[in-house]
Amino acid sequence: MPTITITATVEARFDRRLLGGFLERPTFSDEHGPEAVCDADGRLPPAVVERLRGLGAPVVRFPGGTGIDFNDWTDLIDRAPGRADPARPVTKGHRGGEYTNHFGLDAFLALRDDLGFAPLLVVNLRDALYGLKTPEEAARHAAGMLAYCVAQPGAVAPGQADWGAIRAANGRPIPTPVPLIAVGNEAQFYWPPKPAEQQRLGLADDDAVVARHVACLVAYADALHAVSPSVQLIVDGLHDPWNPANRATNLLRRRVLLDPQVRSRCAYVTIHQYAPMGMWAALRRGEVVPGEQLSDDEAWYGLLGAPGLIDDAGHNVAFGGWYDGLIAAGYRVAATEWNWNAWGVRKRLGQRPFSDALPMALGAAGYVHGLLRQAAFTDIGCQSMMLGTSWGITAVRAPPGREPWYLPQGQALAFYNAIPGDRILALREEHLPGVPQPVQFAAWYPAASRLALVDAVAVGDDSGATLCLVHRDRTSAITLRVLLEAAMPAARTATLRVLHGDPAGDPFAGEVLRIEEQQVELDADGRSLTCTLPPASVCALLLR
Repeated sequence: MPTITITATVEARFDRRLLGGFLERPTFSDEHGPEAVCDADGRLPPAVVERLRGLGAPVVRFPGGTGIDFNDWTDLIDRAPGRADPARPVTKGHRGGEYTNHFGLDAFLALRDDLGFAPLLVVNLRDALYGLKTPEEAARHAAGMLAYCVAQPGAVAPGQADWGAIRAANGRPIPTPVPLIAVGNEAQFYWPPKPAEQQRLGLADDDAVVARHVACLVAYADALHAVSPSVQLIVDGLHDPWNPANRATNLLRRRVLLDPQVRSRCAYVTIHQYAPMGMWAALRRGEVVPGEQLSDDEAWYGLLGAPGLIDDAGHNVAFGGWYDGLIAAGYRVAATEWNWNAWGVRKRLGQRPFSDALPMALGAAGYVHGLLRQAAFTDIGCQSMMLGTSWGITAVRAPPGREPWYLPQGQALAFYNAIPGDRILALREEHLPGVPQPVQFAAWYPAASRLALVDAVAVGDDSGATLCLVHRDRTSAITLRVLLEAAMPAARTATLRVLHGDPAGDPFAGEVLRIEEQQVELDADGRSLTCTLPPASVCALLLR
């Protein structure tokens, strides 16, 4: 019988900020995030706020990803210095979409007051990298956003306006702590520039590119730390380092990140992972196969093996060992953007006996397991995006005029945030089944030799342990034997919590997944039990 033993060995401490979210205001034309549903004062409907509360995200990233490098943060506040009209202007995004800025910085901070998460703000780095401003000018301006949040009225950092007084005039006299700042976001898919851009910027060679990047990061770090010495800085890490096409540019990024000036000022490097993406090609053992020619099981397991890397045992390991050199240098890792992202799945795969609802939930849960396996080096994770009206990657779907509901990724995030624990416990696994060489949709990821049908991670605290289980078999239940090592305290109760639903349900029409609980009888010793996992489910076995 498949058997999992939960040991008393603590592999890592578990920072709950791994289960955070990204409240993005995207600057594309077809998704507006909170802008689509808030009122003119930035207030979200109570039903939306309650759905966001239900996610339980301990850290929330704001205000944007790609768009942050093309916008001025002062558009998010009233009474910005030098602006003729004190009201927030309408911003035009880099793809032409217009944004009212109703959900501005003060609305975000008010939501933080209500929900209690830690803010992670993102600032524009592109202005400095691409020479639109000097590094020092761009850094001072970016640091103004931090000062707006944390400064006392009348306390003015060098080169800054009295941002505390401006915030107070806007109705928030009390500062809000901001522990984390991300300096830039995927500047044109992670600097360095393309050859034509490099020529335009007057950067003669790779040494000049590295020097420019280092100078910009140093200027930003110094300006931000002048405002708040304790703020921890997150910088862009490597761009899909497992993709051979990115080798040359990632070598330059490593040089920047390992520069002593940068390393001494910055605490985190990012990893961003999205898959299976648009499924431009399905690879079966390296051969391209049209989606409609895949069997149902091939399509299913290909979708469930993403996002994240899969190790030889078939387990999700998020970014694997690709950041070992940066971790050895002292960096921590922040997965500030991740999602199960498969637009066009129905069109490309044709009619199937399943929709994308369960693959979305199980794929997201698998990536959470990948982050938990990296908890020794990783503190922060932000599933993107928390709130939206049209994109399939949102946690909460809130079309105007309708009651909001959770998409499956949101349900998976809420499911894990409800599990207690502050440490990762080592497991021993025996006879767990798997499928060989699953079809590969995201071709820039390395092919997996195996995908485990049960992906298990244990989370513990002083009161007991929880065995988290992603059961990937589409049609069959599985019965497991679960043992507690002798060094573990015996359990008094066992509860199996299961997230599952209709395989054919349409997640974009309404909520299709549900959580059910059942008590599982422990053996007399309180150290063993047998439980059955339903097909295609995310499960938590709570041993308390």
